[in-house]
Amino acid sequence: MIKMRGEVFWVLGNFSFKGNHKSIQNDYDRTANKIEDAIIEEHMIKFQTGLFSEGNSEYSYEVTLFNDSANLFKGSFKILSETGGSGDVKCELYENSKAYFLYGEWIEDSNCYTWWARIKKEIKP
Repeated sequence: MIKMRGEVFWVLGNFSFKGNHKSIQNDYDRTANKIEDAIIEEHMIKFQTGLFSEGNSEYSYEVTLFNDSANLFKGSFKILSETGGSGDVKCELYENSKAYFLYGEWIEDSNCYTWWARIKKEIKP
């Protein structure tokens, strides 16, 4: 099993529709973090983010997705913290010779985020 690294980004709002979009501006409308221990296989994608700090607590996300059809993956995330939490995730997977690119929808606390990630095809040392 090859483990890789990358970066993940979230923006509040569903950008899969056409038309005008007005972003909601708050402390959580966009964020980014590192991806650690990513595994991408034909039937599954799994990764964990770096730590987020919020007040006195720290947390990270563990994401597991399964192939639904062609390049579409669906699954969920778990919040790794004392309080926990989870939500639904789906994405499309694209790749070239150097990296994988994931683009999709992330549902957390009844909010819809558009998310994307770039995972390098370099093996983690």
